[in-house]
Amino acid sequence: MAKRIYSITKYRFHAIVISALLLIVGIVGYIAFGGFNLGIDFQSGFSQRVKIESSTSVSIDNMRNALGAGVQVQVVGEDSAQTFQVKMGADNATEDELAKLVSEKLSAAFGQGKIVVLQSDFVGPKYSATLVAGSILIVVVSIGLILLYIWFRFKISYALAAILGLVHDTLMLLGFIAIFKLEVSSTTTAALLTIIGYSLNNVIVIFDRIRENRPILKDLSMMKLIDISVSQSLTRTLFSSLTTILAIVPLAILASGAIQLFAIEMVFGILVGAYSCNFLAPSLLLWITKKKEATHPKHVTDTTAPEVAKVTGTSTESAVVEEVAIPTAERKLKGKRQQNK
Repeated sequence: MAKRIYSITKYRFHAIVISALLLIVGIVGYIAFGGFNLGIDFQSGFSQRVKIESSTSVSIDNMRNALGAGVQVQVVGEDSAQTFQVKMGADNATEDELAKLVSEKLSAAFGQGKIVVLQSDFVGPKYSATLVAGSILIVVVSIGLILLYIWFRFKISYALAAILGLVHDTLMLLGFIAIFKLEVSSTTTAALLTIIGYSLNNVIVIFDRIRENRPILKDLSMMKLIDISVSQSLTRTLFSSLTTILAIVPLAILASGAIQLFAIEMVFGILVGAYSCNFLAPSLLLWITKKKEATHPKHVTDTTAPEVAKVTGTSTESAVVEEVAIPTAERKLKGKRQQNK
Protein backbone atom coordinates (compact mmCIF):
# COMPACT_ATOMS: atom_id res chain seq x y z
CA MET A 1 0.00 0.00 0.00
CA ALA A 2 1.06 3.58 -0.58
CA LYS A 3 2.66 5.39 2.33
CA ARG A 4 1.52 8.73 0.96
CA ILE A 5 -1.40 9.67 -1.24
CA TYR A 6 -0.68 12.38 -3.79
CA SER A 7 -3.42 14.52 -5.28
CA ILE A 8 -2.44 13.76 -8.87
CA THR A 9 -5.82 14.57 -10.38
CA LYS A 10 -5.99 17.89 -8.57
CA TYR A 11 -3.39 19.17 -11.03
CA ARG A 12 -4.80 17.42 -14.09
CA PHE A 13 -5.46 20.66 -15.94
CA HIS A 14 -1.90 21.83 -15.26
CA ALA A 15 -0.56 18.58 -16.75
CA ILE A 16 -2.68 18.91 -19.88
CA VAL A 17 -1.77 22.58 -20.36
CA ILE A 18 1.96 21.92 -19.85
CA SER A 19 1.87 19.09 -22.38
CA ALA A 20 -0.02 21.23 -24.89
CA LEU A 21 2.47 24.09 -24.53
CA LEU A 22 5.46 21.77 -24.96
CA LEU A 23 3.91 20.24 -28.08
CA ILE A 24 3.40 23.73 -29.50
CA VAL A 25 7.06 24.51 -28.77
CA GLY A 26 8.00 21.35 -30.65
CA ILE A 27 5.89 22.32 -33.67
CA VAL A 28 7.31 25.85 -33.71
CA GLY A 29 10.83 24.43 -33.38
CA TYR A 30 10.21 22.04 -36.25
CA ILE A 31 9.13 24.92 -38.50
CA ALA A 32 11.76 27.39 -37.27
CA PHE A 33 14.68 24.98 -37.65
CA GLY A 34 13.70 23.77 -41.10
CA GLY A 35 12.26 20.37 -40.27
CA PHE A 36 14.13 17.19 -39.45
CA ASN A 37 17.79 16.50 -40.03
CA LEU A 38 17.24 13.40 -42.16
CA GLY A 39 20.00 10.83 -42.34
CA ILE A 40 20.81 8.92 -45.49
CA ASP A 41 18.37 6.20 -44.40
CA PHE A 42 15.49 8.58 -45.11
CA GLN A 43 16.95 10.50 -48.01
CA SER A 44 19.10 9.27 -50.85
CA GLY A 45 22.77 9.92 -50.26
CA PHE A 46 26.28 8.72 -49.53
CA SER A 47 27.98 8.45 -46.16
CA GLN A 48 31.59 7.58 -45.48
CA ARG A 49 33.66 7.39 -42.31
CA VAL A 50 37.29 8.27 -42.95
CA LYS A 51 40.46 8.60 -40.89
CA ILE A 52 43.14 11.10 -41.85
CA GLU A 53 46.58 9.65 -41.07
CA SER A 54 48.57 12.85 -41.13
CA SER A 55 51.28 14.16 -38.86
CA THR A 56 49.66 17.60 -38.98
CA SER A 57 46.42 18.27 -37.14
CA VAL A 58 43.27 18.13 -39.31
CA SER A 59 40.22 20.01 -38.02
CA ILE A 60 36.61 19.80 -39.10
CA ASP A 61 37.01 23.17 -40.85
CA ASN A 62 39.91 21.71 -42.88
CA MET A 63 37.64 18.85 -43.93
CA ARG A 64 34.80 21.17 -44.92
CA ASN A 65 37.13 23.36 -46.96
CA ALA A 66 38.54 20.30 -48.73
CA LEU A 67 35.15 18.79 -49.60
CA GLY A 68 33.35 22.02 -50.50
CA ALA A 69 29.77 23.18 -50.02
CA GLY A 70 26.88 20.76 -49.75
CA VAL A 71 28.82 18.14 -47.77
CA GLN A 72 28.14 17.46 -44.07
CA VAL A 73 31.14 16.66 -41.89
CA GLN A 74 31.07 15.44 -38.29
CA VAL A 75 33.88 14.52 -35.91
CA VAL A 76 33.76 10.91 -34.68
CA GLY A 77 35.30 10.30 -31.26
CA GLU A 78 38.17 12.44 -29.98
CA ASP A 79 39.55 15.26 -32.13
CA SER A 80 43.02 13.72 -31.89
CA ALA A 81 41.80 10.56 -33.65
CA GLN A 82 41.14 12.62 -36.80
CA THR A 83 38.17 10.45 -37.75
CA PHE A 84 35.28 12.09 -39.60
CA GLN A 85 31.83 11.18 -40.91
CA VAL A 86 31.20 12.61 -44.39
CA LYS A 87 27.66 12.81 -45.81
CA MET A 88 26.47 14.12 -49.16
CA GLY A 89 23.47 13.88 -51.45
CA ALA A 90 23.45 11.32 -54.25
CA ASP A 91 22.20 13.61 -57.06
CA ASN A 92 21.70 10.56 -59.33
CA ALA A 93 25.37 9.56 -58.94
CA THR A 94 26.41 6.00 -58.14
CA GLU A 95 28.18 4.88 -54.97
CA ASP A 96 31.48 4.33 -56.79
CA GLU A 97 31.36 7.81 -58.32
CA LEU A 98 30.72 9.48 -54.96
CA ALA A 99 33.41 7.43 -53.19
CA LYS A 100 35.92 8.40 -55.89
CA LEU A 101 34.94 12.08 -55.62
CA VAL A 102 35.48 12.13 -51.83
CA SER A 103 38.78 10.28 -52.12
CA GLU A 104 40.12 12.67 -54.79
CA LYS A 105 39.20 15.79 -52.83
CA LEU A 106 40.67 14.53 -49.55
CA SER A 107 43.84 13.24 -51.22
CA ALA A 108 44.34 16.59 -52.93
CA ALA A 109 44.00 18.39 -49.60
CA PHE A 110 45.93 16.06 -47.26
CA GLY A 111 48.14 13.98 -49.55
CA GLN A 112 48.04 10.60 -51.24
CA GLY A 113 47.90 7.56 -48.97
CA LYS A 114 46.75 9.59 -45.98
CA ILE A 115 43.06 8.64 -46.30
CA VAL A 116 41.75 5.45 -44.67
CA VAL A 117 38.11 4.55 -45.41
CA LEU A 118 36.56 2.89 -42.35
CA GLN A 119 32.96 2.56 -43.53
CA SER A 120 30.80 3.47 -46.52
CA ASP A 121 27.01 3.54 -46.90
CA PHE A 122 24.86 4.40 -49.88
CA VAL A 123 21.07 4.68 -50.10
CA GLY A 124 19.28 5.23 -53.40
CA PRO A 125 16.14 7.38 -53.79
CA LYS A 126 13.79 4.42 -54.21
CA TYR A 127 15.03 2.61 -51.13
CA SER A 128 14.93 5.73 -48.93
CA ALA A 129 11.29 6.41 -49.91
CA THR A 130 10.40 2.80 -49.09
CA LEU A 131 12.14 3.05 -45.73
CA VAL A 132 10.28 6.25 -44.79
CA ALA A 133 6.91 4.71 -45.65
CA GLY A 134 7.80 1.51 -43.80
CA SER A 135 8.90 3.35 -40.65
CA ILE A 136 5.69 5.39 -40.53
CA LEU A 137 3.62 2.26 -41.09
CA ILE A 138 5.41 0.40 -38.29
CA VAL A 139 4.71 3.16 -35.76
CA VAL A 140 1.04 3.54 -36.81
CA VAL A 141 0.40 -0.22 -36.76
CA SER A 142 2.08 -0.51 -33.36
CA ILE A 143 -0.14 2.18 -31.85
CA GLY A 144 -3.22 0.59 -33.47
CA LEU A 145 -2.43 -2.84 -32.03
CA ILE A 146 -1.83 -1.28 -28.62
CA LEU A 147 -5.24 0.39 -28.84
CA LEU A 148 -6.91 -2.98 -29.55
CA TYR A 149 -5.00 -4.71 -26.77
CA ILE A 150 -5.90 -2.17 -24.08
CA TRP A 151 -9.49 -2.01 -25.35
CA PHE A 152 -9.74 -5.79 -25.00
CA ARG A 153 -8.01 -5.93 -21.61
CA PHE A 154 -9.61 -2.85 -20.05
CA LYS A 155 -12.22 -0.53 -21.62
CA ILE A 156 -12.29 1.85 -24.55
CA SER A 157 -11.89 4.82 -22.18
CA TYR A 158 -8.65 3.32 -20.83
CA ALA A 159 -7.47 2.60 -24.37
CA LEU A 160 -8.10 6.17 -25.52
CA ALA A 161 -6.27 7.63 -22.51
CA ALA A 162 -3.31 5.31 -23.05
CA ILE A 163 -3.10 6.01 -26.80
CA LEU A 164 -3.27 9.77 -26.25
CA GLY A 165 -0.42 9.42 -23.77
CA LEU A 166 1.67 7.39 -26.24
CA VAL A 167 0.99 9.87 -29.06
CA HIS A 168 2.04 12.63 -26.67
CA ASP A 169 5.34 10.83 -25.94
CA THR A 170 5.99 10.26 -29.65
CA LEU A 171 5.34 13.89 -30.60
CA MET A 172 7.44 15.17 -27.72
CA LEU A 173 10.40 13.06 -28.83
CA LEU A 174 10.00 14.17 -32.45
CA GLY A 175 9.89 17.82 -31.31
CA PHE A 176 13.06 17.29 -29.27
CA ILE A 177 14.79 15.75 -32.29
CA ALA A 178 13.70 18.62 -34.54
CA ILE A 179 14.78 21.39 -32.15
CA PHE A 180 18.22 19.92 -31.43
CA LYS A 181 18.73 18.81 -35.05
CA LEU A 182 19.44 15.20 -34.14
CA GLU A 183 19.79 12.95 -37.14
CA VAL A 184 16.64 11.03 -38.06
CA SER A 185 17.51 7.51 -39.17
CA SER A 186 16.37 3.92 -38.70
CA THR A 187 17.81 4.23 -35.18
CA THR A 188 15.17 6.88 -34.45
CA THR A 189 12.42 4.43 -35.43
CA ALA A 190 13.91 1.86 -33.04
CA ALA A 191 14.02 4.45 -30.24
CA LEU A 192 10.39 5.45 -30.89
CA LEU A 193 9.16 1.86 -30.74
CA THR A 194 11.20 1.15 -27.61
CA ILE A 195 9.84 4.21 -25.82
CA ILE A 196 6.27 3.39 -26.85
CA GLY A 197 6.67 -0.10 -25.38
CA TYR A 198 8.32 1.21 -22.21
CA SER A 199 5.66 3.86 -21.61
CA LEU A 200 2.89 1.37 -22.36
CA ASN A 201 4.22 -1.00 -19.71
CA ASN A 202 4.08 1.72 -17.04
CA VAL A 203 0.62 2.85 -18.14
CA ILE A 204 -0.73 -0.71 -17.94
CA VAL A 205 0.69 -1.10 -14.42
CA ILE A 206 -1.18 2.01 -13.27
CA PHE A 207 -4.41 1.24 -15.14
CA ASP A 208 -4.38 -2.33 -13.83
CA ARG A 209 -4.11 -1.01 -10.28
CA ILE A 210 -7.06 1.32 -10.94
CA ARG A 211 -9.10 -1.59 -12.28
CA GLU A 212 -8.13 -3.77 -9.32
CA ASN A 213 -9.06 -1.13 -6.74
CA ARG A 214 -12.27 0.04 -8.35
CA PRO A 215 -14.62 -2.81 -7.29
CA ILE A 216 -13.13 -2.84 -3.79
CA LEU A 217 -13.22 0.93 -3.28
CA LYS A 218 -16.47 1.38 -5.16
CA ASP A 219 -17.74 4.11 -2.82
CA LEU A 220 -14.87 6.39 -3.83
CA SER A 221 -15.05 8.96 -6.59
CA MET A 222 -12.99 8.22 -9.69
CA MET A 223 -10.76 11.16 -8.79
CA LYS A 224 -9.82 9.69 -5.40
CA LEU A 225 -9.50 6.20 -6.83
CA ILE A 226 -6.96 7.41 -9.41
CA ASP A 227 -5.01 9.33 -6.75
CA ILE A 228 -4.73 6.22 -4.57
CA SER A 229 -3.88 3.89 -7.46
CA VAL A 230 -1.22 6.15 -8.95
CA SER A 231 0.33 6.72 -5.52
CA GLN A 232 0.52 2.96 -4.97
CA SER A 233 2.39 2.53 -8.29
CA LEU A 234 4.42 5.74 -8.26
CA THR A 235 7.56 4.38 -6.58
CA ARG A 236 7.68 1.40 -8.91
CA THR A 237 7.29 3.40 -12.15
CA LEU A 238 9.72 6.16 -11.12
CA PHE A 239 12.41 3.77 -9.90
CA SER A 240 12.18 1.58 -13.00
CA SER A 241 12.56 4.68 -15.18
CA LEU A 242 15.46 5.99 -13.08
CA THR A 243 17.40 2.72 -13.17
CA THR A 244 16.97 2.47 -16.95
CA ILE A 245 18.17 6.05 -17.41
CA LEU A 246 21.23 5.43 -15.22
CA ALA A 247 22.15 2.51 -17.47
CA ILE A 248 21.74 4.54 -20.67
CA VAL A 249 23.33 7.87 -19.66
CA PRO A 250 26.93 6.57 -20.00
CA LEU A 251 26.15 5.62 -23.63
CA ALA A 252 24.70 9.06 -24.27
CA ILE A 253 27.89 10.68 -22.96
CA LEU A 254 30.67 8.34 -24.02
CA ALA A 255 29.40 6.61 -27.17
CA SER A 256 29.34 8.09 -30.65
CA GLY A 257 27.37 7.82 -33.86
CA ALA A 258 24.08 5.92 -33.99
CA ILE A 259 24.49 4.40 -30.51
CA GLN A 260 24.87 7.83 -28.92
CA LEU A 261 21.83 9.20 -30.77
CA PHE A 262 19.79 6.19 -29.70
CA ALA A 263 20.84 6.66 -26.07
CA ILE A 264 20.04 10.39 -26.08
CA GLU A 265 16.60 9.78 -27.57
CA MET A 266 15.93 7.00 -25.07
CA VAL A 267 16.85 9.14 -22.06
CA PHE A 268 14.55 11.95 -23.17
CA GLY A 269 11.75 9.55 -24.10
CA ILE A 270 11.88 7.72 -20.77
CA LEU A 271 11.73 11.03 -18.87
CA VAL A 272 8.70 12.13 -20.89
CA GLY A 273 7.12 8.70 -20.49
CA ALA A 274 7.55 8.77 -16.70
CA TYR A 275 5.72 12.10 -16.63
CA SER A 276 2.93 11.06 -18.99
CA CYS A 277 2.14 7.68 -17.42
CA ASN A 278 1.91 9.10 -13.88
CA PHE A 279 0.28 12.46 -14.57
CA LEU A 280 -1.04 12.87 -18.08
CA ALA A 281 -2.59 9.46 -18.81
CA PRO A 282 -4.49 9.25 -15.47
CA SER A 283 -5.68 12.84 -15.97
CA LEU A 284 -6.92 11.97 -19.46
CA LEU A 285 -8.62 8.85 -18.11
CA LEU A 286 -10.47 10.93 -15.52
CA TRP A 287 -11.43 13.49 -18.15
CA ILE A 288 -12.73 10.82 -20.54
CA THR A 289 -14.60 8.57 -18.10
CA LYS A 290 -15.67 10.50 -15.06
CA LYS A 291 -15.86 14.20 -15.79
CA LYS A 292 -19.10 14.60 -13.87
CA GLU A 293 -17.92 12.43 -11.00
CA ALA A 294 -14.86 14.64 -10.57
CA THR A 295 -17.13 17.47 -9.47
CA HIS A 296 -19.98 15.37 -8.00
CA PRO A 297 -18.46 12.43 -6.07
CA LYS A 298 -20.66 9.58 -4.92
CA HIS A 299 -22.45 9.80 -1.54
CA VAL A 300 -20.88 7.65 1.14
CA THR A 301 -21.72 6.87 4.71
CA ASP A 302 -18.35 7.15 6.46
CA THR A 303 -16.05 10.14 6.08
CA THR A 304 -13.40 9.69 8.69
CA ALA A 305 -9.74 10.29 8.00
CA PRO A 306 -8.67 7.12 9.87
CA GLU A 307 -10.44 5.08 7.19
CA VAL A 308 -8.09 6.67 4.63
CA ALA A 309 -5.19 5.36 6.65
CA LYS A 310 -6.73 1.88 6.79
CA VAL A 311 -7.07 1.57 3.04
CA THR A 312 -3.78 3.23 2.06
CA GLY A 313 -1.52 2.25 4.93
CA THR A 314 -0.75 5.91 5.71
CA SER A 315 -0.86 8.03 8.78
CA THR A 316 -3.51 10.73 8.78
CA GLU A 317 -0.77 13.37 8.84
CA SER A 318 0.93 12.14 5.66
CA ALA A 319 -2.13 11.66 3.49
CA VAL A 320 -2.28 14.47 0.95
CA VAL A 321 -6.00 14.14 0.26
CA GLU A 322 -9.08 15.71 1.61
CA GLU A 323 -11.12 13.69 4.11
CA VAL A 324 -13.00 11.40 1.76
CA ALA A 325 -15.43 8.58 2.10
CA ILE A 326 -13.60 5.28 1.97
CA PRO A 327 -15.14 2.01 3.22
CA THR A 328 -13.21 -0.22 5.58
CA ALA A 329 -11.57 -2.00 2.70
CA GLU A 330 -8.14 -2.88 4.08
CA ARG A 331 -9.32 -6.42 4.92
CA LYS A 332 -10.84 -6.77 1.46
CA LEU A 333 -7.69 -5.61 -0.32
CA LYS A 334 -5.41 -7.87 1.72
CA GLY A 335 -7.80 -10.82 1.56
CA LYS A 336 -8.19 -10.59 -2.20
CA ARG A 337 -4.42 -10.40 -2.81
CA GLN A 338 -3.77 -13.32 -0.44
CA GLN A 339 -6.32 -15.41 -2.36
CA ASN A 340 -4.63 -14.51 -5.64
CA LYS A 341 -1.30 -15.67 -4.23
